[in-house]
Amino acid sequence: MDSWALTRELCRQQGVELIEGYAMRDHIHMLLMIPPKYSVANTIGFLKGKSAIRAYIKNQEREEKRQEQLRLAGL
Repeated sequence: MDSWALTRELCRQQGVELIEGYAMRDHIHMLLMIPPKYSVANTIGFLKGKSAIRAYIKNQEREEKRQEQLRLAGL
């Protein structure tokens, strides 16, 4: 799942509408429609927290794969 698909899914789970978004190298811009029952801070905290966990897991999987390749190559 790519970053935008994950962000869309997380927004859907919270009842937040992702209207528009742009990804830069080191940050993103999003236009969200957030229901009044959620604060902006809590919504952004939720999105950042969940996406950070996903990025960490993805990075760990990549590192484990790289370590296995090095082990098999005898390095």
